[in-house]
Amino acid sequence: MSAGRLTIILVSPVRGRMRQFRISRFGLGVGILLFVGSLAIGGYGLYLKLTHSKQAQELARLKRLTQKQREEMQELASRMEGLKAQLVKLHQLDRRIRIIANLEEGGPTVEGVEGIGGVNPEESVLASLERERQEAWTNRLRKELGSIQALAHRQEKSFRALEEMLKEKRDLLVHTPSIWPTRGWLTCGFGYRRSPFTGLREFHRGLDIATRKGTPVLAPADGVVVKTGKDRGFGNFVRLDHGFGYRTFYAHLQEIKVKPGQKVHRGQVIATVGNTGRSTGPHLHYEVHLNGLAVNPLRYVLN
Repeated sequence: MSAGRLTIILVSPVRGRMRQFRISRFGLGVGILLFVGSLAIGGYGLYLKLTHSKQAQELARLKRLTQKQREEMQELASRMEGLKAQLVKLHQLDRRIRIIANLEEGGPTVEGVEGIGGVNPEESVLASLERERQEAWTNRLRKELGSIQALAHRQEKSFRALEEMLKEKRDLLVHTPSIWPTRGWLTCGFGYRRSPFTGLREFHRGLDIATRKGTPVLAPADGVVVKTGKDRGFGNFVRLDHGFGYRTFYAHLQEIKVKPGQKVHRGQVIATVGNTGRSTGPHLHYEVHLNGLAVNPLRYVLN
């Protein structure tokens, strides 16, 4: 081996042939460097490829998450807009019912809806995505949706209270005398008159309705039969208690068709017209009392 050179001998194990190669020390060093460099470059390239693949997968995952959050926010925004529109309609209905029923103003105000920072599902959300983090927007929308739901709950409570008030008014109307107790002719009204028996001035506490004997006498409102009986002056009579301070009285009856304690409904036949007691002819004497005082029955006749 000459100075500065290396001899490389390769022996074939099959044929036993032998080959010799001579290479300088500088050439060997360069070869080794090239081999090591190739390994390093190949390894770095493989590392970059693996890293890029992971980054691409992560980027794809983030894109899917972003799209999912965007769709979620758009859905929440759409639900909010729908709820706000429904609450505005409910509030308007609440006001109309209270006006019709002559009830005091009440219920939650729609300012609670309009004051919430709602977003348009098509424009505002997408624009805001560029300014705020999607997670923050999602949390904000959920919070606002919760506020709208709470307002809807308060509106529901208002309608329940409204229903109770209307029920009370309905009960009052049902138990308020409001129809003619019988068909006939009004022969004497409520107030002072000259007595047909004595000729003296007296106060007539009801109405006299002349009609044929046997004509049905109807309950003018729902109530309970308080008393039935016979009086020297009024003849056969019936007294009803309608509640809410209302009572009605029917006299000069021919036949009584109800009993004390019996519940009656508006329009139900309770007796028939007669000529019993102190009477100049067949007629019904009809009185309305409010809180113990006789009032003009004509104020409570609607038909």
